[in-house]
Amino acid sequence: MATKEKISLGQMIEMDRNISQTKGSNSIHQDPLIEDFSFQHELGGNVSATPYETILKTLPCYFNWDLEESCDEDVQTLVQCAQENLVSNTEMTLVPHKTMLGYLYVTQRRRMEDREPSTALSWFDQALSDNQLDTDSCGDNDGPQGDTLILLGNIAWVYFISGRLDMVDKTLQKIKQKFDNRISESQKAFMYGHKGICFAYFLKKTCDISIACFNRALLVFPCHTDWLFWSAFVLCFQRDRHYREPFDTDAFSVLHEEEILYKHVLENNSNHSFAKAMLGSLFCVRQQYENADSLIIDALQSNHTMPTVAYFAAIVYATLKNFKLSIKVLEQALEAWPNNTYLLRQLAYTYKEIYLFESAHDQEQNSNHLKMAIRYHDKAIKVADGHLPEAIINKAKVCKLMGNMVEAHRLYLLAINTNRDPYWKSVVYFEFGEFCEQHLEEHSDALKYYQLAIDQGTQYWCAKRAAQVISHLTLEKSVE
Repeated sequence: MATKEKISLGQMIEMDRNISQTKGSNSIHQDPLIEDFSFQHELGGNVSATPYETILKTLPCYFNWDLEESCDEDVQTLVQCAQENLVSNTEMTLVPHKTMLGYLYVTQRRRMEDREPSTALSWFDQALSDNQLDTDSCGDNDGPQGDTLILLGNIAWVYFISGRLDMVDKTLQKIKQKFDNRISESQKAFMYGHKGICFAYFLKKTCDISIACFNRALLVFPCHTDWLFWSAFVLCFQRDRHYREPFDTDAFSVLHEEEILYKHVLENNSNHSFAKAMLGSLFCVRQQYENADSLIIDALQSNHTMPTVAYFAAIVYATLKNFKLSIKVLEQALEAWPNNTYLLRQLAYTYKEIYLFESAHDQEQNSNHLKMAIRYHDKAIKVADGHLPEAIINKAKVCKLMGNMVEAHRLYLLAINTNRDPYWKSVVYFEFGEFCEQHLEEHSDALKYYQLAIDQGTQYWCAKRAAQVISHLTLEKSVE
């Protein structure tokens, strides 16, 4: 792919004016707070706190979007993700990531005494400065002002929570001055793009909303690189929840859509290392290993310490059984990001895969590989303060390989009792059902947990497999 100069946000929008795009049957999100927004409220120093709260609830911003409804992620893990995106983002717009960092310092997932309103406001101010750069870059296009409205709404909420009603009034006055009429389609597009990115941080039930937000934003600006990338990124995680090999027609359709999106990103910015790494991992899933290896090499040359790049590179190398290189890539990234839970979790997974691959050889070495897997799972779980269901479940699998069924049983129960995300609840119910059936020979309990896996949502791969197992077991019983 030919290298291109990095284009500015203003140039990109000028390109968008000459491009049309149809989204087919993809869902489009409609947010009433965005679509119906019109600031018609009277303001003044004598207004009491209750009307302020009523006004604030009409603003399109993080505090009114129920972002954390089913989120299990530890706050510090989310903060690390936002910090990573600030360092590694290859586009000029850092507004959503700085806004997310601000929000995470006042999130309800923090205890009241741990919230830092002043830090949140500092990040929001930085985001407003970047937002002004975006506005200047766009010339006569007013799209970035959509980000402005979201930021001012967040700022007003923080002041309200802090009891600084004079600053609430001052911020609402700014909103009234800038947005007393209905907002434009360009502003709405930026708001939907911003909402899509902020929901992508939580990657739980919000996957559908995030993708639908990007679909809405890309209708107006189909060449917006950030939205194209994050749309594919979230689609990848949603696909991972819905499908497991062997893939069916629907899964291949999603893979094709992801590929198109990543290629569009690289057409706009050929140096986008994240897109290269993600596309490389996609080619690996499709068993196009030569293409996968080439893209991963390019991505690592551009940015070998960034966690997302290293994470997907390590997955590709582990799939190719190049375990030494997989470990090397992860360890290099961990030198820069020692508490990144995704890198720690993937390192643990790689050691487990080495054990499985070399299980016919040196038993002492294999035992050490499993011990290393436990070590890195434990570190990931500790860093995430226990809010890392995949690490807990995978540690249980390692314990099974080590013959420690008591600890595996404890970990499965821990995962069941601590998860809120329906996908991970479905996974752990399915895995625990297999554990009950295959290791405890408690078939009635196994059927109960398989059914609980289905009850979390029939769209998940684990629920589909649970249904197949129940059908098979029922058929076996009827034959007997």
